[in-house]
Amino acid sequence: MIEKILNIKNVGRFVSFSSGLSELSFKKYTFIFGKNTHGKSTLVSIFRSLSTGNSDFIIGRKTFNSQLNKK
Repeated sequence: MIEKILNIKNVGRFVSFSSGLSELSFKKYTFIFGKNTHGKSTLVSIFRSLSTGNSDFIIGRKTFNSQLNKK
């Protein structure tokens, strides 16, 4: 079971996400909700990639025009 995401960089809307908070963790049942275009489907792709070991799920969601891409 995934307990916590430490960081996400250059995937979809997540240009540079870092979770330093201990209270930001997943439990047996965790609901994720938000407005359209705010990253819910991107999170599902990340979870699917982690569960299958197949990075193809997130390769197509690379963030475009990010300053992090230029380093």
